[in-house]
Parts: sequence; C-alpha cells; structure tokens
Amino acid sequence: MSGTSIYGNFGYEHFHTPVRIATTTPVTMVGSDMIICVLLGTPGAVTLNLFPSPLEGREVTVKDGAGNAGTYNITIQTTDSTTIDGSSTNVISSNYGHVKFVFNGTQWNVV
Repeated sequence: MSGTSIYGNFGYEHFHTPVRIATTTPVTMVGSDMIICVLLGTPGAVTLNLFPSPLEGREVTVKDGAGNAGTYNITIQTTDSTTIDGSSTNVISSNYGHVKFVFNGTQWNVV
C-alpha cells in the first residue's frame, strides 16, 4: 500500500478518520481506507481499484488532492462483479473533484 495515513480533529467532535495519501498508481483500496486523497509526485492518469465484496454500508471517498484530474483523470473501478451505479467505472475529471461511494449490499452507489 502506498501513501500515508493521517488523523485529525474535524468539527466539534474528536474522531480519527484515516486519510490515505495515494502517491503512486494504481491505487488498490484496502479494508482500512475511508478517504483516499490522490497526490501523485508526478502528474498522470490514476486508476483506483475499489475494495472487492465489501459489507453493506461501507463508505469511501476519493479526492483529487493535487488538482490535476481535469487533465489526468482518476478512474475508479471495481475488481469483482460489483458495479458503480450499474457501471464498472466512475471517473473524476474535474480539478480538485471528489466522489463518495457507499456499498448497498449489491453495488457501489455514488452519494
């Protein structure tokens, strides 16, 4: 797994939300990933593989932290028979864009 996990205070309550800083591609989501911030050392297209067969209610957010997705898209894809709103991929194509997914027990939904 590439990248770093950071923790912090957010809002009124103190809680720890692991943020993975992805510095290389492809990025393969692991069980502890909740927020993935893409910050490649050298700009380029990114492929991110979602966690296969997650539990219902599993959430993950993917963020273009470098502001390069308008030129170098971030393609998020499934690695098993699950889909993302009926498709095998979802693309972040706007600078500093982000997308949040939740698994509904059958497929990933964009929320």
